[in-house]
Amino acid sequence: MGTKKRIQASKHSATGKFALPQSVKARMQLYEGALNATSTAVCIALADAEQDDPIIYVNPAFESITGYNREQVLGRNCRFLQGNDRDQPSLDLVRKALREHCSCRAVLRNYRQNGDLFWNRIYISPIRTEAETISHFIAVCEDITLQKVAETRASVARSEAQFRATHDTLTGLPNRYLLRDRLQTALDNAHRTAEPLAVVDIHIDRFSAINAELGYVIGDQILLALAERLRQHLGAATTLGRQGGDEFLLVAPGVPDETALSAWCLTLNELIMKRLAVKPDLRLSASIGAHLVTNAELTADEVLRRVEQAAERAKREGRNSHTLYHPDIDSQPDYQLVLRSEIFDAIQEGQFLLHYQPQMSCRTQQILGVEALARWRHPKRGLLAPQDFIQIAEDSGHIVALGEWVLRTACNQLREWVRLGLNPGSVAVNVSATQLSRESFTDSVHQALEDSGLRPDLLELELTESIMFSDASVTLDKLNALKKLGVRLSIDDFGTGYSSLSYLKKLPIDRLKIDKSFISGLPDDQHDSAIVRTIIAMARNLNLEVVAEGVETLPQLNFLSRHFCDQAQGYYFSPPIAAEGIYALLLEKQQKRAGGKDDQPTLLLVDDEDNVLSALQRLFRHEPLRILTAGSAEEATVILAEETVEVILTDHAMPGSSGIELLRHVESQQPDIVRLLLTGYSNPALIASGIDDIAVYKCLTKPWRDDELLDTVRQAFQLHQDKSDP
Repeated sequence: MGTKKRIQASKHSATGKFALPQSVKARMQLYEGALNATSTAVCIALADAEQDDPIIYVNPAFESITGYNREQVLGRNCRFLQGNDRDQPSLDLVRKALREHCSCRAVLRNYRQNGDLFWNRIYISPIRTEAETISHFIAVCEDITLQKVAETRASVARSEAQFRATHDTLTGLPNRYLLRDRLQTALDNAHRTAEPLAVVDIHIDRFSAINAELGYVIGDQILLALAERLRQHLGAATTLGRQGGDEFLLVAPGVPDETALSAWCLTLNELIMKRLAVKPDLRLSASIGAHLVTNAELTADEVLRRVEQAAERAKREGRNSHTLYHPDIDSQPDYQLVLRSEIFDAIQEGQFLLHYQPQMSCRTQQILGVEALARWRHPKRGLLAPQDFIQIAEDSGHIVALGEWVLRTACNQLREWVRLGLNPGSVAVNVSATQLSRESFTDSVHQALEDSGLRPDLLELELTESIMFSDASVTLDKLNALKKLGVRLSIDDFGTGYSSLSYLKKLPIDRLKIDKSFISGLPDDQHDSAIVRTIIAMARNLNLEVVAEGVETLPQLNFLSRHFCDQAQGYYFSPPIAAEGIYALLLEKQQKRAGGKDDQPTLLLVDDEDNVLSALQRLFRHEPLRILTAGSAEEATVILAEETVEVILTDHAMPGSSGIELLRHVESQQPDIVRLLLTGYSNPALIASGIDDIAVYKCLTKPWRDDELLDTVRQAFQLHQDKSDP
């Protein structure tokens, strides 16, 4: 009634030159003129189910978007725009809204008169008479096809980048990083089943000479044909991958003993020696190292080192043979000696490249920066990770030249992303104690910033805890000089060294990075949990940010978020990937922002149990929502003070303040937020007395029904939207 009175009052007060025309005809002409002038498609249908809700009006924009003129659509139901494409989840929302005479928003696949697909963002609203009956439905339509095409391209680019990060670009086989993960999984399975695991390292003999004589194009064709031959020969249970260059790795369960393993290696070499169609006059051979793992306590890196040693022994013994690992094999020093002699030329010849790992906000999961990580594109051994060459670079004295190259390259790359209008945040570069000890290091950093044009605050230098054992006064002077340049400083792998806390408080650092060894056991390992909580609490008291490394699971992320860790990086978000992959991620983020996706409504989930939060996040992961989580009412209060939230769903019983106390606080401070309560009581009426004084939209019980909870949350957002619309 209040609304009607206001409308009537406005009719009487709208006089003078600003008043609407008095005659109905004149007003209708004015309204139709406005609809005809708008670029947004408008369609009005009669609310008459017996006549199939026929269209009675479309504006010119509707005709332009669909290709149909009004004579072709009047009297028809709007469903003709879907053609035969009727199995769309969003159509269920539309049908429900029409049945229940309520508003709805949806994105539909529609088809123009010529059959072309277009994406239609539609808003449908009922029109009510003075008697509160529904007379018509009005639909406002927007063609968002270009936006959808851009999103699809960005998604494809991201998928391709992620595939390239874990697979060999030539053969499509798992690369050394994915192989390592799969080997570790196989070792874990072997530990559970107490069965042996065979690991075989295949090095094609003298393949560098083949490349030199025949060229890399033919060399690649040979490797591709050989990979396909191996793939067809091996069973589905065997993992085949390319370590890089001329090296393949096999991981196979079900090999009973070393006699069977030796026989299998002979078979593999015979398979490799068969002529290939791509080069029939060429006969390949291989040096094969193999190990039958019966000690499940070994790590993937230890097993890889063992088969590498065995393969090196096979090479030294004349090639075209295989060697099974045994403890007295000691070829690793030879391998390191070769790399030591090659690393200087590799720096000069540009064999190094950078991969970047995103650093994400624990709370919003937005990219806040990247860490630059060096890779060695070795002409024979493929792509080598830092653990394969950093210590060699340190020991040989080449770490300074390599570090300067990393610094310059990272600054230039970040500046390029900024120039392209992207927002990558900061870039973190690892700095060794040897680099920091050089008198010219500060000048090198200043020169890299000058040459690249990068803002100093966008560069972060990651230092190891070992700097604390250098000359204290000299180190402190150098760090202060770096801070004067405007760069940010952090301590990497914090907790693994022998940190002096009295010294730590004197350092002009900005943040700590928790080593991944403490993250892997979260949230179940009590010792890891206690250490991580302590580091975070200490850092906050020292006004330092905290970054967690090696985050691989959602429960780990939830634990970190609940304890106010600022950022995280790890395979849960993304492995280290090439610059092109980061570009795709940043471009997708920018396109989402341009398409309004960054303005998605926000749902805050509050529960003190990590498994419940994880289950809720999985339930809502396909909804067009931004999801924030909190592990306590106190944490939720902090988030509410910093973030815009439309709907909050909180557990009833939590340590500290309860869910009811939290909702009472929300009602008093932010009454527009729609409030939902989740309780473990089987009868919600039992807690009704506790919520009589607050407006809770709905109270649901645990365990919940997914469909019921989804519908309730959707209705809550619709309620917030209805209250927000003028």
